[in-house]
Amino acid sequence: MHPLDIVQALLYGVVYGSIYALAASGFALTLGVMQIVNFAHGHFIVVAGFLSLLLFRLWAVDPFVSIAATVPLAFVLGAAIYSLVLRHVVMESHHTQIMVTLGIGLIIENVLLLAFGGDLRLASTGYTSRTLRLGGLALSVPKVVAAVLAVVTVALLWAMLRYTKLGKAIRASTDNWQAATLMGIDVRRVRLYAFGLSAVTAAVAGSSLPTFYLLSPFSGIEFLLKAFAIVVIGGVEDVRGVVIGGLLLGLLEAAAGMLFSAAIGSAFTFAVVLVFLAWRPSGLLGRA
Repeated sequence: MHPLDIVQALLYGVVYGSIYALAASGFALTLGVMQIVNFAHGHFIVVAGFLSLLLFRLWAVDPFVSIAATVPLAFVLGAAIYSLVLRHVVMESHHTQIMVTLGIGLIIENVLLLAFGGDLRLASTGYTSRTLRLGGLALSVPKVVAAVLAVVTVALLWAMLRYTKLGKAIRASTDNWQAATLMGIDVRRVRLYAFGLSAVTAAVAGSSLPTFYLLSPFSGIEFLLKAFAIVVIGGVEDVRGVVIGGLLLGLLEAAAGMLFSAAIGSAFTFAVVLVFLAWRPSGLLGRA
């Protein structure tokens, strides 16, 4: 195998890993703050992707530009789903939470199926097939733009959690929600904002997908499994863990696809997840 092929595969691993990290950041936020495993998170990503496609088909709005519309809508929808449904099951067992979020995901999937059909869809923009050439390397322009956008979004999320009053309240609620309540933090409101933010990260990730990814109403489970794997690898207590988990997942998939085949990549990924569950179930940056 030529060294340039190896470098290009690893670069794509970093590109995909950045996108995976963004997709998983909202999942980790929900799990960390609310202790809810949101099995509908992947479907939130797909909803944003189809909204982006709809805006592109109706008014030729570029998918990346459509983020300006999908992000506020995602926050409102996320906050509404939390207020109407999830706040009633926050203190219930994980079995109940999983069934409720699975139900939300199935409803979303079937609504998308009725509205758009089951065909794979792509936004054919003027740059969809363009490549960025660096020496002997060729990288897809929409994938690189999506990766840069993912890095910026995750960095903004990290800065918000670290330096803002809301971010500190979210981190306090993640560490110990009972103690946060005793310190005067309105944990119910924090959970509402956290779930809305998780929907926002899903919207940013999903809106960029149609430029390079064949999207269908059934794509949600794929992104859910990626997010779950990243959280297992990196942990939920620090955005940096999600970034490390996403990059590691992308590089592992790239290596497996390079050494074996693309179909082996996912199987290899979940073999690594099983290793982490046995070796360090709290993740690389989680508390043991």
